[in-house]
Amino acid sequence: MKKWIVIAAVVMLVLACFGLWATLASVPSSEEHAVLPTRTARPTYTPSPIATAEAPPAPTAEGKATKPVATTEPTATTEPTSTPEPTDTPIPTDTAAPTETATPEPTATAQHTATDIPALTATPLPTDAPPPTATAKPAPSVQVKRGTYIVGIDIQPGIYVGMAGEGLFDSCYWARLSGLGGTLDEILANDNAEGQYYVEVLPSDNALETKCTLLPIAQVPAPPNLLTILPTGTYLVGRDIAAGVYRGIAGEDFMESCYWARLSGVDGSLDNILANDNATGQFFIDVQPTDFALEVRCEVEKVE
Repeated sequence: MKKWIVIAAVVMLVLACFGLWATLASVPSSEEHAVLPTRTARPTYTPSPIATAEAPPAPTAEGKATKPVATTEPTATTEPTSTPEPTDTPIPTDTAAPTETATPEPTATAQHTATDIPALTATPLPTDAPPPTATAKPAPSVQVKRGTYIVGIDIQPGIYVGMAGEGLFDSCYWARLSGLGGTLDEILANDNAEGQYYVEVLPSDNALETKCTLLPIAQVPAPPNLLTILPTGTYLVGRDIAAGVYRGIAGEDFMESCYWARLSGVDGSLDNILANDNATGQFFIDVQPTDFALEVRCEVEKVE
């Protein structure tokens, strides 16, 4: 059955190709008609199905034969509809010739009048701004506490300020040292300072020993006004006090005397002593402008 269906399909394809070729051969040229009519393909002939021999029914399991299945009849092919006749293409009409358009004459352009050229003004050159001045930063606070310090490593040379009490038991011991062996020969200068005092550390010193806290002189502000009444202590001429005559009153004997000294320096050495005394009763001290400092162990007052 499948074989005959394939043969019928091949026959239909051949007939269709033949009909297409006949259509193309009968197409009129473009001079006869502007629009070519389309031709409908001729109906193809569908062959009738070929009767096939019915195979004898196969016996079933019970030995009975089954009836053959009826073959479906082919359906009729729809007839092609008639193709409408082509219409005539209208003949194009003549296009009107373009008319000449008058070109407008260019108008005269007004001449530019000469204008005065503005005079150039001199632009002042910018002046150099002064460079900003560097603001000095405050030096970090340095505090030399109780102990021994190597000069150049722990502390720097210079004048240091300390504050002790009054009397031997409230004094503050300090010593400039040439070595750290602990011998008396290594003591360059020392003192049991009372009240306000100054210690100058020299670059040649090896170390400084102090029993009280010291500050660099740059970190200790000077008094706003020069002092005229001086309690026990050491005072720099020109910074703390002015040159002049000072008067004091001590006891009647040596044990109640008052020590004073005019100094050329505050490193504690004997060479710094310009003049000194253990005064008793009323006494006077003439401080010279060339003096570096004045040390007193009792209160004195400026009289001139």
